[in-house]
Amino acid sequence: MEFPLPPSRTPCEVGDADGWWSATTPPLNKEARRMKEILGLLILLLQIVKAILDLLNRQ
Repeated sequence: MEFPLPPSRTPCEVGDADGWWSATTPPLNKEARRMKEILGLLILLLQIVKAILDLLNRQ
């Protein structure tokens, strides 16, 4: 996934590195939040499956 850079700017420019980073941060935060939600749901699903397997093993 590519993020558009402002015209005549590159990530390597030392003087403007912070400006470039803050320009690219919101989409990264949005993706990170989505990944965190998916990971949380996956962990919850695994816990439910483990609980069901534990119940089946007790019988």
